[in-house]
Amino acid sequence: SALQSSNAFRTRFCYIESVSVVLEQNMASLKALYENYAEVSQQMNDTLRDDDLMSIGEWMAFINHMGLIESRQLSTQQAKSIFLWSRIRSVGSNSDKEEIKLRHLTFEDFLEALVRMSTMLAFPTMIEIEDVGAANAGEFLLAMQQDNPKAYIDFLDTHRPKHNDPDGSDFDPEGTGLRALFQPIHLLIKHLVSLLIHTVEHNTSALRDETQADGAIQADE
Repeated sequence: SALQSSNAFRTRFCYIESVSVVLEQNMASLKALYENYAEVSQQMNDTLRDDDLMSIGEWMAFINHMGLIESRQLSTQQAKSIFLWSRIRSVGSNSDKEEIKLRHLTFEDFLEALVRMSTMLAFPTMIEIEDVGAANAGEFLLAMQQDNPKAYIDFLDTHRPKHNDPDGSDFDPEGTGLRALFQPIHLLIKHLVSLLIHTVEHNTSALRDETQADGAIQADE
């Protein structure tokens, strides 16, 4: 983990058209999430805080609020590693401005962090989603957690990707290695975004009326 290459990961998974298309389609929701959580910290005596950027504490608040640790999809250590690996940085001086940049995720870093996260979580295949009549992976996962907790735990065991290299060199999107139910990266990020949107909407606007869920996150949600 200490020797992982962020640039290698970016080349394999981030800087490709299919991923960009999914992120662009959900840009308003992702910006709403980022901007909301970048303002979580209220430590006014911290001279290195920045309300326009996301600190590791704000990132962890986001992870916890989305239920990713409680649902056993992600460990605290994994979440912290994602934050550290996703910062695109070079240091030109020892100034406070440079230190602030080192301590935070920009919005672009946040998008990379989501791509990284998507390669670590257990998601259903498109066929499995269709078989149960779910609208997307978010609806599939939250319904299974609520309605059949035992099946959900079994699902995590069978569907969690088994690759070990943080750079993604052993990630098998075609499943040819039979290491797990791998899916192409653009589908994984699509599944993750649907999970985030479904989590937010069904705890806010659609809490009492599911018809209020419009598949996009607004600032008030």
